Parts: sequence; C-alpha cells; structure tokens
Amino acid sequence: MTKVNARFATPFQSSSLSCALVPAPEKANLREVDLEVKVQLLVSESCVPCDQAAKVWRKVAAERGLDFSVVSLDQPEGRTLAARLQLKTIPALLVDNALVAIGVQSLDEARALVSPARS
Repeated sequence: MTKVNARFATPFQSSSLSCALVPAPEKANLREVDLEVKVQLLVSESCVPCDQAAKVWRKVAAERGLDFSVVSLDQPEGRTLAARLQLKTIPALLVDNALVAIGVQSLDEARALVSPARS
C-alpha cells in the first residue's frame, strides 16, 4: 500500500487501495480540452474523503454543465478503471478516461481544472 502523509490521509483499506486527502497535482490543467469533456470521480462507499470530493465535483459540474459521474470501486466498472489505471489511492479524477488528479480538490482547484470549460 502507498504510504501517505498522515496530515492529508484518512485511514481506509479495500483490497490494495488507500483513500487520501492530497493536494491536486500542479500539472493537471484542463484549460485546453474540448468543451465536451467527460469527468469521472472514482470513489468507494466507505471512503470519507471520497464523499468530500464528490460534493465538490457535483457542485462544479452543475456550475459548468459538465458530463460528470461518480464511479464506485464497489462496482465492476470502477474496479476495471482502477485496474487499468493501476490506482492505489482514491478518490481519483478522470477526464476523458485519463487520470488528472488524486485526492480532494477545493472548489477553486476543481474550477481551475475545468476552466474555462462551459463557464
């Protein structure tokens, strides 16, 4: 299992995945993507940070009119995505099936990731 700084982590184990609050990667920036972007948040039902991330992304998706869905790792689709991406930490944010962020973003960070898509 990947070790995560305890300051940002919430204990969670399901198979070999961990659940964490981590800052959004600085390189993840979707400013140049097509406006018809598919945003997926991979979560687990027992992951508290996943609930926090889902709230943030639901709000941003509603503001920006994004094609947004929450995909549970408890379902076959979620397990398939996690295996394909070799995920070890959730929540994980995918845009057009590409991993762009791990952890919980603030509203401002999430908005910046999809700006100016449908703004």
